[in-house]
Amino acid sequence: MAKPPGARAAGGASKRTKATAKDVATLAGVSRTAVSMVINGSADGNIAPDKQERIRAAMAELNYTPNTVARNLRSQSTQSLGVISDAIASSPWAGAMLLAATEYALQRGYVTLHIETGDDERPELRVAKMAAGAATLRGREVDGLALFTMGHDALRLGASLGAGPFAVGNCRDESGAYPSFIPDDEQGGFDAAQHLIDAGHRDLVMLAGDDHTEAAVLRTRGFGRALKRAGLPHEPHRVVLSDWGIHNGYRATAAVLARPHPPTALFCINDRVATGAYLAAAHAGLDVPRDLSIIGFDDEIKLAAELTPGLSTMALPHVEMGVRTMQCLIEQVENPADPGATKPRVTKLLCPLVTRGSVSEPAGR
Repeated sequence: MAKPPGARAAGGASKRTKATAKDVATLAGVSRTAVSMVINGSADGNIAPDKQERIRAAMAELNYTPNTVARNLRSQSTQSLGVISDAIASSPWAGAMLLAATEYALQRGYVTLHIETGDDERPELRVAKMAAGAATLRGREVDGLALFTMGHDALRLGASLGAGPFAVGNCRDESGAYPSFIPDDEQGGFDAAQHLIDAGHRDLVMLAGDDHTEAAVLRTRGFGRALKRAGLPHEPHRVVLSDWGIHNGYRATAAVLARPHPPTALFCINDRVATGAYLAAAHAGLDVPRDLSIIGFDDEIKLAAELTPGLSTMALPHVEMGVRTMQCLIEQVENPADPGATKPRVTKLLCPLVTRGSVSEPAGR
């Protein structure tokens, strides 16, 4: 007669055998098929809730774990997804995007394999490194690939990353071959400027980073739209190419404050530039926000909320980009015949305003 899982062998030695799905079915008093449906996530609508609870209780009592290898062989799936990023894992800025993507994949029963390719200012080399990473991951028989970039970029990926399920986060594929999920930087730039205008500011300047990266161009465009809507002239002196670092923000702000008619408010391309603006304002003896209102962009962790006063800023939707990109990828993997799942598209995600203490009415109002 067969011994149940955990029975003692002759001589008293414990010889624990791994519980099977049949053992779970016997203990729960259900069919083997019912157990399989619970394991595969297809029980709802097919198996009564009380039976599902009995099955899960039996699995816990027997310490049962599904045989993933056997299940994957039957389904011809590895239940793994490849993730490629340029410089996210090695930086503090956008890690929430990768974490959200990984956690969502695990919730759906997939593990992730990650390759970090490193950053490069030359687009063609960045894409070449990503293509090499994609080839390596596809060699591991992953079910699909997701690509994430640290900054909002536009890259011509084309067919360089191979065939199969693919989705892109924080990056727009210029060739239109893959579904992409990006922040709505233009609307974010508009909302940041509008927040200053709503506070009563008319003399506002944007420290715009540069004039060529995707995020800078779009945020600057949104800034211009807000000026136009408010009936304010979009004059050249209102946009200053500051670059992206703290020291760049300091220098640009110092130069703006030295003008004969300095602004009462600054919209900074990111929170680091805004931090430099804080320092320049303090050096000039100005109080933020009484003498100078400042709004940033990114809601950078361990920075924006730690400044004194806390920095009002536009938050990048890193978590939503991570989840939506991975959700799209899994839909392609699980529904390959669904044209809606594989249709290339660009989805823009809102950047919410985070208000803290760095914006107020201009002095004298």
